[in-house]
Amino acid sequence: VIFPSENMVHKIIKNANRLKQNENFKHLSISFDKTPIQISHYNELKTELSDRQTNGETDLKIKYIHGVPRIVSLNN
Repeated sequence: VIFPSENMVHKIIKNANRLKQNENFKHLSISFDKTPIQISHYNELKTELSDRQTNGETDLKIKYIHGVPRIVSLNN
């Protein structure tokens, strides 16, 4: 499905759990189709996260903030 705006995509993803609670739609799966640039950026973040964890940093994870993946501390 292609939506007319990014805003609409975010609304659908944000409310996906409501659909799954409905018996008629519980079998549906919703996810973003990422561009090659988005995939590359995410892979770079995974590498950075791994390097930081190897160097002793703990309690880090990748979290999507306003649709953009970022490395964040679990303590904040």
